[in-house]
Amino acid sequence: MPYAWIWFSLAGYLLGSVPFGKIIARLVSGVDISKEGSGNIGATNVSRVVGLSWGIITLILDVSKGILPVVLYMRYCGEGSWPMMLNALAPVVGHQFSIFAALRGGKGVATAIGVWIVLAPISLITALGVFAAAAAIWRYVSLASLAFSLALPIVLLISGNGPHLVATSVVTAVLILIKHKDNIERISNGTEPRWGRGNQERR
Repeated sequence: MPYAWIWFSLAGYLLGSVPFGKIIARLVSGVDISKEGSGNIGATNVSRVVGLSWGIITLILDVSKGILPVVLYMRYCGEGSWPMMLNALAPVVGHQFSIFAALRGGKGVATAIGVWIVLAPISLITALGVFAAAAAIWRYVSLASLAFSLALPIVLLISGNGPHLVATSVVTAVLILIKHKDNIERISNGTEPRWGRGNQERR
């Protein structure tokens, strides 16, 4: 089908837009998760407000939003093309700017992880190592997320991945950086909560 990548990307955006955390919190506890705790609709706030097991389920679903569109695109449209860049970005943008939540959403890290599980799993593992190290040293989840998103393009480039993958990771990093603007401001003035001390991240 001509221009199938457009339809796959649109479907990826719509899937990414599904606010699983909000749905789960409403069904399980009857609460609007966007008005509880940090106001985050992602796994961290769901875990805190509704329970750890439901937070884990939310995390899995948010990661899956990145996996499924890329797997389907690669199956039906092939690999290694510039249209894949739009397909890979679509679920991340959907999660960050959900059409079902007045163009609000999370920061896209979990969904981006889902995308790169498919596209470059080895590079992803390396970048997640940077996340883990940053989280262990500074105990800021937001800072660790930024370190992860900035490390991934470097790892992909060093590993010899195609330019469309490197470019996709750069755009993803910029989107995640923009969504962390408030966190960066709080880190700079010393008011950002550390992990284990009332984390208020929007994941």
